Amino acid sequence: SYSRNHQDVGVIFASIVNFNEFYDEMYAGGREYLRVLNELVSDYEDLLSDPHFKDVEKIKTISSSFMAAAGLNEES
Repeated sequence: SYSRNHQDVGVIFASIVNFNEFYDEMYAGGREYLRVLNELVSDYEDLLSDPHFKDVEKIKTISSSFMAAAGLNEES
């Protein structure tokens, strides 16, 4: 089955609003903006590796949006 019901789930969508407006290929070919975005995503992933957040799992990153959820695993 593609979907399953869960009792207690929390979902976070963290996004840089209007990132495309900030992004400017004229400035260093856009590399600096992508470096900062990569650093932010890495910081989120580092936080999720902390035992305090062991029940939170990264779902996906698309462009400037990061999605994670807690409560998806039955043993949580």
